[in-house]
Amino acid sequence: MRCAFPPYVLIGGDIRNIGTGIILAIQTNWSVSMAIAVPAAALILKQGVRVFCEKPLLRLPHETVKVILEGTKTEVELQYEEETKALEEFLERELSKQIDNKDE
Repeated sequence: MRCAFPPYVLIGGDIRNIGTGIILAIQTNWSVSMAIAVPAAALILKQGVRVFCEKPLLRLPHETVKVILEGTKTEVELQYEEETKALEEFLERELSKQIDNKDE
């Protein structure tokens, strides 16, 4: 029977990173071999990592896409106003220099 996935890609992404971190934590804290750390990490992932956390999970306030876009729009508008003001000041200085040069 042929496997659909290569044998070295059984899990990937964030779950793999969490599993690796759990395995390393188990090995460094209790100086155990991989034969003990890997099944322990699998059990922790199966039960849910939150069950083993001492502190409760902090929930961030939920922002809608509309609120995020409004904040971005405000930032872009402020940046545009600052750039426009700087450009106007630059043009006024250059124009006054040219006028002063014509008078001389």
